[in-house]
Amino acid sequence: MKIHGISIVIVLLSVLFASCKVEFSPNAAWQEIPVVYCVLDQDADTTFVRVQKCYLGEGNNLAYSTVFDSVNYPKGSLEVKMLAWKAVRTQYGMLEKDPSATTPKKEFSFDYYISHDKEEGNFAAPEQPLYICITRGLLDTACVFQLLVIKTETGDTIATSFTSLVGNYADMSILLRHPNNNTKFQFSGSAGNGRCAFEWLTLPRARQYQPMVRFYYRDFMVYDRGDHFDTTIIPHHLDIPVSSVKVNLNAYVAQTNLDEQRYLAAIKDGLKDKILDENGDTINRNIIDSVDIYIKACTEELAAYLFSQADNGSINQDGYNYSNIEGGKGVFAARRAKIFFRIATPPNSDSRYKKKIKELGVGF
Repeated sequence: MKIHGISIVIVLLSVLFASCKVEFSPNAAWQEIPVVYCVLDQDADTTFVRVQKCYLGEGNNLAYSTVFDSVNYPKGSLEVKMLAWKAVRTQYGMLEKDPSATTPKKEFSFDYYISHDKEEGNFAAPEQPLYICITRGLLDTACVFQLLVIKTETGDTIATSFTSLVGNYADMSILLRHPNNNTKFQFSGSAGNGRCAFEWLTLPRARQYQPMVRFYYRDFMVYDRGDHFDTTIIPHHLDIPVSSVKVNLNAYVAQTNLDEQRYLAAIKDGLKDKILDENGDTINRNIIDSVDIYIKACTEELAAYLFSQADNGSINQDGYNYSNIEGGKGVFAARRAKIFFRIATPPNSDSRYKKKIKELGVGF
């Protein structure tokens, strides 16, 4: 099987795997508690499920988390699958399983896979087991999805959960209302207090949004070889996040602003190290005349989980712990991360936008 986009999704999963905290009584009988993470995205090639287990041992429990067998199920001990069910619409356009449905519309089976690029942290690394399934073009936004984790030996379902997908429009080009290619991506307002307004239509079942600007530039080098010139152009980009936005599920429009000084500071910080060519000279940089605006969106379940983990940096830290996994801990939710729009920047080299970037002194 050919795996698509693993590195991107693993980064997401490494953020989500902030661990679980379960209250144990030292006199209680040991109870198996699975920990399950899965985020659906109909725009992605592959769906990943991470399944681990809570643990209980004598002494320092932090030490147990670094042992692969303490937190992971053995290969072949679990079956992971997902069912797509006919759905009915509830208040605010939410979906739930149709009570009359007795047979799923589609079934997805997941394969066991060992990833070797988990970042160092509280849990065993760099190997981590994942369950993967190619779902490109197969996730229907009109369905509700049920994830099941089944114990192979007994056939018992030890964890399950439901979620629906973030919806869309038949014509996604209408989503982003500002900035656009008529107004251009630029900042307005007084010097030192400029802002770029963002406005977009909300997506069905999306609770939280994270806009992002991808700033493109290139290194441009010309070498005199005596009898000819060699030209080398190397493209680069920087991702600059905009403040996340939560909306009511019945809202029609979402809005936020990107501060000009924050945008310029991110470019300066990202390019503060001068790049030298083979002669020891500073490489010239060119500004690309467009940016990409990404609108990332997630469902209520993922928004609640991210909120619960925002200030929970330790596996032993007390705090609000959201979970929608029946029989375990973790989250089964949905997002969209690949919606983007290419927006032109002001073409005039004397525009405020380009003058401000050149004034940063980072090679433009």
